[in-house]
Amino acid sequence: MPYIRTYYGLYFSGSGGVVRLPINPEKLPITYDNDNKEYNVLGIGPIMVPRTPKLAVGSISGGLLPGRGGDVPPETYIDFFRAAMANMEVVVFTPVRFYETGEPFASSDVGFECLITEFVYEERGGETGDFYYDLTWTEFRDYTPQRMQVASGGGYGASDSAGAASASTRARMLTGASSSVQQPATASQDTLRLLVEPSRAIPQGQLYSGAYAVANGAAYQTSQRGGSAQQLSGQLVRVQRIDNTAPSGAFVTTEAGEYIGWMEAEALQVVDDR
Repeated sequence: MPYIRTYYGLYFSGSGGVVRLPINPEKLPITYDNDNKEYNVLGIGPIMVPRTPKLAVGSISGGLLPGRGGDVPPETYIDFFRAAMANMEVVVFTPVRFYETGEPFASSDVGFECLITEFVYEERGGETGDFYYDLTWTEFRDYTPQRMQVASGGGYGASDSAGAASASTRARMLTGASSSVQQPATASQDTLRLLVEPSRAIPQGQLYSGAYAVANGAAYQTSQRGGSAQQLSGQLVRVQRIDNTAPSGAFVTTEAGEYIGWMEAEALQVVDDR
């Protein structure tokens, strides 16, 4: 089967780098399901109770990794997916969709973080060097605990003294602790704020997936600077994906999630106070 280059591509990125499937599959089902429950209520009959959606699942059946004619040998893809499963690594699935004319479509769908949940590959007689595979990936939702701390600050209602609890009392209220002694509030006591932030800090100014940035430079259709380019000047964008191995490895969209393209990291300045 000849290897045909196209701007439409399916990318998977992780610590092992970024791989683009060499041949697009005939079908690409992405399943979004929910866990709604149906009950029979006396006097009403059947009802449906909405519940949290299940994890999105994508799959490819009968995919081909060509041994001849491709830019990348099949073992590169095999090693990538096997390592992702063995290391229990979260990878990023990114579909980049273009018509044959080079015009992007479905640009608001930028993919999702996922875990590789199934990878099966095989060789077939008479097709030496080629590998066929089945691949399934399942959405990953970050469940990292958030750090919470109580911080005092006069800028949040410090002048409201009437009926306000003391700092020690309010701290007990927030933490669930009890005490037999409560001090009366005074007008000079600081009001407390509850700060919630991720447990893993990101260095100031560092480019990361999900960051907002001011873009000044060229945005290309692919990370390898393929296709036409558009020039951005002072536009606020959101970084959706990062490929540190590509010439233009930052995939950006508008604030609303509409497709823009791939840019150099140096052309993006992270906006911290947003």
